[in-house]
Amino acid sequence: MAIPAFAQNAQPAPESGTVAIGTPDAPAAVSEIVVTGYARSIQHANSIKKDSVNIIEAISAEDIGKLPDVSIADSLSRLTGVAVQEAAGRAKYISIRGFGPDYTTTTLNGRMIATVDDNRRFDYGQFPGDLFQQIEVIKTPSADLLNFGLAGTVNLQTYDPLTQKNTVAINAQGEVGKYGSLNPDGTNKGYKVSAILMHKFADDTLGVSLGFSAIQDPTQDYHWATGGGSGNYYGPTNPDAAGNIGPDDIQNYVNTNTLYRQSAFGHVVWKPNDRFEMSVDGLYTQSKINELSRGWEMPLASWSKDTQVPNTETSSGGYVQSEQWMVDPVLRNDYNTSRAKTFEVGANIKYAVTDSIKLMVDGSYSHAKRHDNTYEIYSGTTDGGLALATITRKNDGTYGVDISGKDLADPAQVSLTDPQGWNQVGFNNVPDLKDTMKQLRAELKGEIHSGFFKSWQIGANYSDEKKISNYSGYYICLPGAASVAGCGTNDGGQVTYVTIPSSIIKGTVEPYAVTGTQLIAIDPVAAQDLLRTSEQSEASNVARDWTVREKIVTGYLQANYDTDLSGKRVSGNIGLQIVHTDQTSVGYGAIDATNVAVQRGGDSYTDFLPSVNMNIEMAHNLLLRLGASRTLARATMDDENASYSVSSCGTQGCTTVPTINGKIPVLQAQGGNPVLRPYFSNNVDISLEKYFAHDTGKVSAAVYFKDISNFTTQNLNLNSGNVNNGGPTSNTTGTQDCSAFSGLLTTPLTPQQTLSCYSTAPTNDGKGYVFGYELSATFPLKTLLPALDGFSVIGQYAHTESEIKFSNGSRITLPGLSKSIVQAQIFFEKWGFNARASLTHRSSYLGDYQLFNAQVTANLTKPQTTLDAQVGYDFHSGVLNGLSIYVQGHNLTNAKSVSYVNNDPKEVNIRDQYGPTYLAGATFRF
Repeated sequence: MAIPAFAQNAQPAPESGTVAIGTPDAPAAVSEIVVTGYARSIQHANSIKKDSVNIIEAISAEDIGKLPDVSIADSLSRLTGVAVQEAAGRAKYISIRGFGPDYTTTTLNGRMIATVDDNRRFDYGQFPGDLFQQIEVIKTPSADLLNFGLAGTVNLQTYDPLTQKNTVAINAQGEVGKYGSLNPDGTNKGYKVSAILMHKFADDTLGVSLGFSAIQDPTQDYHWATGGGSGNYYGPTNPDAAGNIGPDDIQNYVNTNTLYRQSAFGHVVWKPNDRFEMSVDGLYTQSKINELSRGWEMPLASWSKDTQVPNTETSSGGYVQSEQWMVDPVLRNDYNTSRAKTFEVGANIKYAVTDSIKLMVDGSYSHAKRHDNTYEIYSGTTDGGLALATITRKNDGTYGVDISGKDLADPAQVSLTDPQGWNQVGFNNVPDLKDTMKQLRAELKGEIHSGFFKSWQIGANYSDEKKISNYSGYYICLPGAASVAGCGTNDGGQVTYVTIPSSIIKGTVEPYAVTGTQLIAIDPVAAQDLLRTSEQSEASNVARDWTVREKIVTGYLQANYDTDLSGKRVSGNIGLQIVHTDQTSVGYGAIDATNVAVQRGGDSYTDFLPSVNMNIEMAHNLLLRLGASRTLARATMDDENASYSVSSCGTQGCTTVPTINGKIPVLQAQGGNPVLRPYFSNNVDISLEKYFAHDTGKVSAAVYFKDISNFTTQNLNLNSGNVNNGGPTSNTTGTQDCSAFSGLLTTPLTPQQTLSCYSTAPTNDGKGYVFGYELSATFPLKTLLPALDGFSVIGQYAHTESEIKFSNGSRITLPGLSKSIVQAQIFFEKWGFNARASLTHRSSYLGDYQLFNAQVTANLTKPQTTLDAQVGYDFHSGVLNGLSIYVQGHNLTNAKSVSYVNNDPKEVNIRDQYGPTYLAGATFRF
């Protein structure tokens, strides 16, 4: 939404503990310069950065709305040192200075907020950028800044009505994707509407701001994967029969994903005099995501029904280039849904006890919940006959398929069945998450009228967070008797298929990289009604059934100084946080294939987090910032859980882990660790910043180093969380006898298999470092050549490198880290016309991906380059005064998301391509 910049409004006073650093330009010069529009938002963001004690980046309302921002993460992606990861073609998570979403925090009006994510990660897709006045990315901590994380925190600020003019702004926008709907029951068209109201009453002592936003945002995806995204390959250590590397399972899909989201906020501020101020704010957002995913899965392995045609394989450089197989593909009609809600309410009171002592009390409550339901529905040829598949490697490392001999769109030849003998015709994952956060804070701040220190702060904060995870899994079965191990072996031969009625047929689809073959498209929910379900054993589910609660008391002291040293202004702060944590977890432990028992665990501990910030004004508007601190980020909540489960790897066994005594394990065990401690980082930060042209121009450089300890891994034999091999790197320890869980097997144990299994649990075993530097510049080109008035350019470069080392010798890079991020913008704004283009390049990184079982894995992801652009016109007079119109383009480079395994970019395991999106809209402000 293109919310106006409100150019002439007064700016909010600095937050508690901050000191305005830069020397203001001469008042006469300011009175002669009126900056509006996007240039005003740049000026505002630069002023915020200049006046802050901490190293921060900021964006304001005009900036948030000037490009096609579905969520806040889109806006944040244009800040120095910030990178985003997409899900379903939308920006969802962010990384700050190389640290992924598990190691950073997000606050709303300075308060922690409950999240709908599986862990602590903040899902920015839940929040529209158009409801926020200002967003700050704070990169260095101070004692009065709570819940910083390892790398930084993002603070979202709703509109403060006392700092704004009385305004109503309304926006309406339509969008269409380049790709038509890839599924017959989907759409490629969407919309967004929003409205903001701000009004002041009672001689500007009472203010109210209200906002609403609604969106329907569809994306189309040409999707390819191997092993459900877990990366099943005949790898370098286990080549195929011809000695080549190639996938042993391929999946070609087309996906249509649609986000429906409605959000609203309210903010009331009452300031009857200079001594008292009270505010109440609230935010509510709800979202619904529906994804249709259709295609096929072809197991190309000895354990499958499919067989390779002899002498058809060709290769190049040791990689399979083409081959032919006789296949009975598993046709997939999947439907994934997610329902999420977040509610937050907070209140703040500021009172001047005396002329030099001020009291602040703040409290908040937030609640979030999410319910997912993923349906996998299998179908195949009714007669079980095989078709000839010609498989060819594509330039991006994926594999296309040309199939002949079967009409897979003909309901007379295709039925609901179990083509590969997996003893199921689908699966249903149902995770539920609830998160509740309560917080109460009090602070006293006093002024010191002489000496080196100018003010002091002392405060305490209490927070209580409780996250509950419940998971249910259901085998989808053909009609027949159930068994403890899922559907039972071919349902005892009672039923081998169910005919597909015409009433549930939606049409046909052509999956990604499939030549000339249409697949039948059916309603997956209606198909499940024709079948039956059998609940998965609790022994396999309980690792995802847990409650984690954290009660945290934080006390802090901070002294703020501002003095003159050798003719240079020096200011900053020194402080200490004392953080006491009481963490508990309740979960379930598997005893055998059918029985579980309640398990509890927890720990309490105290940590000390000092911080020092110094800002030196080297010359007029030339600032040197120095910082040193110790920060923490808590382990993920699923790592802290007290549950333990055992599950089956399927008929082929656990083939992605080493053998045990020469035999393939068929079971795997995993659990949490309720006594995990936080990650720690000792930080050093330096920044040099020069501001010019009334803060519309800026040049800055920053360097930082972080010494990391207590990094969590699964155990001494795992480098999990960073590679997706799913198991140990050696077989010397971590094994146990899992014979009590033999009832989980769906087929008899073979002589080559064993009931011994690997058992994993997280430990604080890793340590390492992060080093990086950032360069950024904003240039109004008229400072170089007056004829270029209206043009400005922005350039940013961030470089980060890291290494995390574990005691078993494994070394990994930090999850979420890209070594380099380049961002360039150019914009023109004059005579009512505005145009802007933004190019972002992100080098390879370790990203989060959801697997077939609704769990998340980390995959190395190839570099990406995206281009967004906008052209618009603002009416400043006449009957259309206040109207802005615009057209936008998102992902104009048609960038792909491609991840790979085994540290080999040629072994692609997930590929998604969403295509450009085009938008047009109008905003009216009065």
